[in-house]
Amino acid sequence: MKAAHTPTALKWLAEKRARIAGELTQVECILPEVIARKDKLTADLAALDRTIQVYDPRLQPTDIPPVNAHSNYGKRGNLRMLILDVLKEFAPDWVGSDVVALRVFAAYPMIFASREEMKRWKRDSVGSALRHLTQDGLVEREQYPNTKAGQLRRWRIARQVQTPSLADLRALAKGADRNDEDTERPEVDGRETRPGGA
Repeated sequence: MKAAHTPTALKWLAEKRARIAGELTQVECILPEVIARKDKLTADLAALDRTIQVYDPRLQPTDIPPVNAHSNYGKRGNLRMLILDVLKEFAPDWVGSDVVALRVFAAYPMIFASREEMKRWKRDSVGSALRHLTQDGLVEREQYPNTKAGQLRRWRIARQVQTPSLADLRALAKGADRNDEDTERPEVDGRETRPGGA
């Protein structure tokens, strides 16, 4: 008996659904970490607001606008190591760029003035680090047909990378130097920020 032919459109829809379901599972995995960070920031903000009110009851803490909290990622190579840790956590599965960005955001919280600024950060910081890790052979990018520039990409730890070898660590250090030179610093009020503050 001849097997039924699956229409191409249905096959595409099934693959798309499977990818989205997989990414949703990954987001649900890291959501408690993001929520815990949000709760801590909310509590810290409330404590600061109370302190400001004690200091001067005439001041309205909510009138203080948020500032862009972009900062460096600590020691050289921390961003790359965090991204590798995220990809190892989900290995051997593919991980969407948004999931990686959420994990970075949970570890290094930032305030963005707009959605566009957040997109630029994801592209210029997280995306750049992922591309450099791919060039260094530590990460693989999914080669999915019909993926256009700007669409969600998926990544995973390179198959040969389990425990970093000395060569891997050298590549990480070399890539961190290149990343620091290549990564465009975000701007606040038209000024370029520097590591350690706005």
